[in-house]
Amino acid sequence: MTPRLHTCVHIAVLSVLLSGSSLIAGCSDFEQNIASISGIQNNEVADHQGSIADHSKAIKINPQDANAYGNRGNAKMELKDYQGAIADYTKVIEINPQDALAYSNRGLAKGIGFNDNKGACSDFKKAASIGWEYRITWLNSAGGAWCRNMR
Repeated sequence: MTPRLHTCVHIAVLSVLLSGSSLIAGCSDFEQNIASISGIQNNEVADHQGSIADHSKAIKINPQDANAYGNRGNAKMELKDYQGAIADYTKVIEINPQDALAYSNRGLAKGIGFNDNKGACSDFKKAASIGWEYRITWLNSAGGAWCRNMR
């Protein structure tokens, strides 16, 4: 029995003993959280392939996990898989249309990966319109002038 499964079994048994209700359904959440945490840790130590694999596991458990898609997109960016990163950030936006960071990150992937300045700028402006202070400040700076003035 894996340590994760072992822990999940203990949680389920304790919940039945203590409250009379089962948390077995919550074990998939537990497994998803472990996969996400492992993915984040892998990304922090530059194991981007491991991060992608772990976040993919979390997504398989919960296809609506916007954080897992965003973190997997970040790992793909590190590996210069810009198309894959854009797909993941787009999925975050589908799940949560108010996720300003996903718009900003997708804009970076478009600009860096494909020199799509118009697409990047559109995403940067969307992130600012949602209220993300970083993009608002950047758009009002000299560095953001090219985007601010783009139609």
